[in-house]
Amino acid sequence: MTAGRWVRGTRLLVGAVLVVALLGGGANCVNNGGGGGGGDTSHGGGVATPGTPRDVVNFNYGWRFHFGHAPDGQMGPPGCMFRNISGPLTCSGFNNNPNRFSARDCELACCYNPECRLWFQHNKYCFHGGEGASCKPAGENATVYSAGERDTSPPLVKPYNFTSKSFDDSSWPIVDAPHDFVISNSHFSPQANSFHGHLVRNVSWYRKHFHVPQEWQGSTIYLYFEGVFHYTQVWLNGMYVQSHACGYTGFTVRLDNSSTLHYGSSNKNVIALRVDASFGSGARPSSARVMTRNNHDSTDTSGCTCADRGPVPSPFAFVLCKCVVLLCKCVLLLLLLLLLLLLLLLLLSFVVVVVVVVVVVVVVVVVVVDVVVCGSPGRVRCLSRELQHDNSCPFLRMRHTSRASVSLCLLRTNARRCRPEYVSDMHDMVKRDRNHPSIVIWSFCNEYECQQQTNITSVLFRAAAKALDPTRAVGANGPTGSLDVQGFSHRKASVFEHFHKNNPNTPSVLSECCSCTSQRVGSARHIPECICDQNSPGLLPFVAGSLGVWTLLDYYGEPPSSWPAVSSAFGQFDLAGFPKPHAWWYRINWLALVDSSDPARPALPPLAVSRVITLLDSLVPSSASSASSKQAEAQQQQDREDQDQAPRLLPAAGTSGHRVNVSTISSSNTTELLVDGVSVAGNRSADRGVEVIWSVPVPANVTCPCNLPITADVQCRGLSKMNNASTPQECRRACCDRPTCTVWQFADGPGCWLGQYNPATCFPGHAANWTGQASAGPRCSLFTNVTVIGRAADGTEESRHTAHGPAGPAALQLMVDAPSPATGTGTALALDGRDAALVRVTVVDANGNLVSTPAVNVTFHVTQGPGRIAGTGNGDPRCLMPPHAPVMTTFGGVARAVVHVTQDCLSAARETIRFVDVDGGHRTQLPANCTQQDIVVTATAANLTSAQVSIAAAPDATLLPLTVAQKSFDMDYQYMDQFNG
Repeated sequence: MTAGRWVRGTRLLVGAVLVVALLGGGANCVNNGGGGGGGDTSHGGGVATPGTPRDVVNFNYGWRFHFGHAPDGQMGPPGCMFRNISGPLTCSGFNNNPNRFSARDCELACCYNPECRLWFQHNKYCFHGGEGASCKPAGENATVYSAGERDTSPPLVKPYNFTSKSFDDSSWPIVDAPHDFVISNSHFSPQANSFHGHLVRNVSWYRKHFHVPQEWQGSTIYLYFEGVFHYTQVWLNGMYVQSHACGYTGFTVRLDNSSTLHYGSSNKNVIALRVDASFGSGARPSSARVMTRNNHDSTDTSGCTCADRGPVPSPFAFVLCKCVVLLCKCVLLLLLLLLLLLLLLLLLSFVVVVVVVVVVVVVVVVVVVDVVVCGSPGRVRCLSRELQHDNSCPFLRMRHTSRASVSLCLLRTNARRCRPEYVSDMHDMVKRDRNHPSIVIWSFCNEYECQQQTNITSVLFRAAAKALDPTRAVGANGPTGSLDVQGFSHRKASVFEHFHKNNPNTPSVLSECCSCTSQRVGSARHIPECICDQNSPGLLPFVAGSLGVWTLLDYYGEPPSSWPAVSSAFGQFDLAGFPKPHAWWYRINWLALVDSSDPARPALPPLAVSRVITLLDSLVPSSASSASSKQAEAQQQQDREDQDQAPRLLPAAGTSGHRVNVSTISSSNTTELLVDGVSVAGNRSADRGVEVIWSVPVPANVTCPCNLPITADVQCRGLSKMNNASTPQECRRACCDRPTCTVWQFADGPGCWLGQYNPATCFPGHAANWTGQASAGPRCSLFTNVTVIGRAADGTEESRHTAHGPAGPAALQLMVDAPSPATGTGTALALDGRDAALVRVTVVDANGNLVSTPAVNVTFHVTQGPGRIAGTGNGDPRCLMPPHAPVMTTFGGVARAVVHVTQDCLSAARETIRFVDVDGGHRTQLPANCTQQDIVVTATAANLTSAQVSIAAAPDATLLPLTVAQKSFDMDYQYMDQFNG
């Protein structure tokens, strides 16, 4: 079960999202006085359009779910059989079918298209052909394609047993939406595609039993789905209704025109969904369902005086009129940006030289919200927005896919980097979202899709966008034609210079950059040098800036190494929302070092930042012998080179003996490092905004024993090969000499393997021939504390940060990160059936200092109040533990839990919802009387003192995420400064 709804996209497919919310499709922007004190439409509140009698019913609850296809079904449509014609081919008459990066995806997409008779795929390009297409055998030197052909198209509809109204689904589990069946079943497999997070995808089913009020008879009744990934077929009471072929756009299902629909309490209805998530490149688009009833027999769905809203139930259009009012700050910023853009375009047209003076450099990050569990309630989206804001990013670039409309309401401005799959999807996306004031630019292809043989695709996409919204510019994340703004992905400054020389009147932007990796633990706990290098084209005077830093948060897919790594490492924050080293690079270089008068800087006060990056309990001195010392230094240097990192090394003057490296970063002119209160090298000029490594002498009276007790029958995955250790003794010594090593394994043949011990990736009994040992306790701390002090040019102290060296683990600490004033996400949860809190657990010593190693198994419980544990995570890209389970190991001493509310006190017409939902009340209750009450969460771990924290929750519409986001526009956030880890 997801914790909410979100959009992610192009390169990552985690599975199908079946999400239900009250309103969707761009209308989730206004608080309304719904039942129980009002409701935010993004969280279940109702909307009543003036002059149009209407009922809007939350359809979130009580869905029955079956993981896997029907016994009489399969992936793809029934009878989809292609003859294999792969080989050297010459093909003609085909159209490019974007977003299909494998032969299997290309074939399945052709399966679902009755007009597709032939397909071929090569180098991530997929092509489909109809009656006029042909592929003929060619000579040996011709291009080899994966290809298939069929003579007839089988019917897409099949009377599966699961669609029958009388089918017994009583054994199916009941879920509430939003729901992601791939994540909730957590089938990680080394055979599954790493680009999809090694998550197994398939076809699965949803069924909902519901009543329709008798008084609704004679009305027009719709169900609205904001998105279901990827190919969805719908049956009502056993009768096939329709299908939808894109997970990024919403669709409606009209019910009242079906002869099978029943009214009243005596006869229930069943809607069945067959969801094929086995193909398609993308992931869990935000989606929603709503049941609406119009008291008139009409299919007119505009219902709005301010704009045509397209084919969605009429309540949604009305909401956008109010959305503009509520987001007046976004409107003002948008008007300013449009004015500057207009000025820029005029100057480009007439006086190109003047561009240097008027260009406003914008900085944008790509937000991929995979925080812990798959699903993003508004509270999580608020946190994501504030993390972005806290690192001086006033813009948001979508991750190539359409985003939940409520997210657009949370944004100040939005580059709207959305890449739909088909021209029709472009049409639907623009029509749905064009009235959001936060949208600045539309985009319609990404990298591979932009590299067409012709520009016909971009011409069609441009026409679809301009027909509905001629006022906004269009762009793309790659070289293609018919663009108003040319984007380039991960290109050097020379590419922009060449383009500007040949196209001086066409604006350009660094539409994606900076896919640099770091981690909170291990040798990758450094700031990669590539961040500065890859951001540099955005500083060219004729480039509009960096429009897409990849990414704000990590996500499932594109892991930095082979199995068992399952998530990316590009994010400034990890999968659990914890900051990684290069988050401080952006905080310093994009905020602290940017003048407060810069119009692209958020309206935050001047800031000075200094940070100790090193975890003190990961430090180990060099070995006693000079040879092994040189070996350790060489290994550490190799580690940094492997991560494309080259921080500056500053040796401490007048020292000798064993040393360790401590890294820092600061925005100040000079910095000083204090170790246990003693200055290491005095005040020295700092490379502002660059990681600095200090060579620190180890006190002579400090010993650091290497305690690696035997764990004979355990084999750990994800370790690194150590080539220069040929015996178990050498392997153990090599582990002791490496600061981050807590496990070693050795066997004749495979040799020596080193890494970090993690219960999640270490398995008993897998390889008895291994001589394996792992640390049972933390590496000792060489220092009590290390402090970095940043000083201004006149010597005045501007900032300081202290890292503490811990003793052994003694207890757990719990902290609420959202809702929290430190993250700008409010002070309490709204009891709306969808809100969620983010809780952080930290392993500490007796003095409350962070203990980063070893990993600890933590169990989370809701011991009181209307909440449940919806998911857990730790940010470790190699963690294979189920993200929906209440148990999680710590990574770098911390772990995350998502706590979901279990009461809906804010949806309008809750009595009607109780009547409609035959299986409602199992996971989310709709009590008649709601009161404010705390949710109490307890964390426990073996041999450690447990911890407890309370989360305030109330049936109060002013606590809803959108309302909170509007109030927190100019807050000074403290999350990163207060984070310990």
